[in-house]
Formats: sequence, structure tokens, C-alpha cells
Amino acid sequence: PAYRLPRLMRFFNSRKCREVDHFREFYEELIKENIIPAQGFPWIDAQFMGQKNSGLRYSPFFKCWEVNFYDLLDVRLNPEQEKVIQQLLLKKTTSGSPYIMVSEDTIIRQGNDPSLNRDAYNINEHMKHIIL
Repeated sequence: PAYRLPRLMRFFNSRKCREVDHFREFYEELIKENIIPAQGFPWIDAQFMGQKNSGLRYSPFFKCWEVNFYDLLDVRLNPEQEKVIQQLLLKKTTSGSPYIMVSEDTIIRQGNDPSLNRDAYNINEHMKHIIL
């Protein structure tokens, strides 16, 4: 019920008694899915920089009210890890990789390219929070 939302938000923001290490999610979404190799990524140096939330809003996807929380991290890769990421981005030119590097303006425009008068990429609204 909605009346419990303020209590839930206080609990979530306290970061107490809940998982706050981001490596599990990094592992499940990138290593386990074979996007990046496990070798070279036994850990990542991710410093928590803050948190944003969407505020209460209606989700047309889930057809209910929701609040989304976004942890902002400063990820510092070692030279070996940087090389793996650079190789991942280079695959695009040879194999049609789905990974892209985009400008700050493209993120702010959520993937819209005014020169093409259309959306060139599907970039979620919350990605604007990565711009420091």
C-alpha cells in the first residue's frame, strides 16, 4: 500500500540491512551473460557517489505506480580492465556489436539525433544521471 512508501524510501536510503555491493549485479549482467570475460574482472573498484530516484510516477509498462532508485557509481578500471572494455567497443566495427559510446548531448536527448530527425538510439531517461 502507498501509505508505506515513505517508510520504504527511508529504509532504502539508509543503506542498512540490505545489499549495497554492486559487484553481484555487475557479475550477473556482464560476466554471466558473456558480455565481458571473468578473467581480469575478479572485482571492480566502484565508489558510491550518491543516489537518485524517479519520484512517484505511473509505469505504463507495469501498469502501476512506482519509484525507481538509481545508485550513482564512479567505476575505476585498472589498465587491463580498460583494455577489455576498449576491445568490446571495437567489436562494433567488425561484428555489429550492440554496444555504443555516445556523447553527453545524445544522452541528454535520450538518443534522439536532430540531424536525422529521429531517435538513433534507445537511451533511458535515467541515464542522464551518469553525466557529472
